[in-house]
Amino acid sequence: MTRLALDLVATLLPAVAVLLLAVALNLPWPIDPAARAALPFLVLPVIHATGARAPERLPAPALLLAGLLADMVAGTPLGYSALLYLGVLGATLAVHRFTGERATGLALSLPVAVLVAIGIATLVPLAFTLQWPSFAPILAGNGLGFGVAAVTRLTFGILSFSWRAAARGAA
Repeated sequence: MTRLALDLVATLLPAVAVLLLAVALNLPWPIDPAARAALPFLVLPVIHATGARAPERLPAPALLLAGLLADMVAGTPLGYSALLYLGVLGATLAVHRFTGERATGLALSLPVAVLVAIGIATLVPLAFTLQWPSFAPILAGNGLGFGVAAVTRLTFGILSFSWRAAARGAA
């Protein structure tokens, strides 16, 4: 029973984390409006990382629900966040399927996901308002989120390499 419960938690954790982050980052926090506008984009690296490592743990219906809830909380057009989340997941999965290699897919999917996120975050508001949106929050949110994701991935890669090299040297 304990193993089954742990497997269930491990399976549901990424989807629940995205759902909670999507809602929490869209709440009207009492901070600078420009910074608050960048917050919703910080969930995108979580979607990318999960899609790159374990896409079966982040099903599209969970992202659709998270996006719709985020739009209801933020007051943005219904479907905007869902399209953004599904676009990032789709870009990540497409690069992995196209490259076929894990390391190459990880290296290429990050910039592709960033470009897709910036494109969707620009074109959807443009379609609704017929005016260019402010690029500052789009670039700040994507830059901060994906920048932290890239530095974290690089740090873990270096630590993993160092750990394996030390283990080989000790043997």
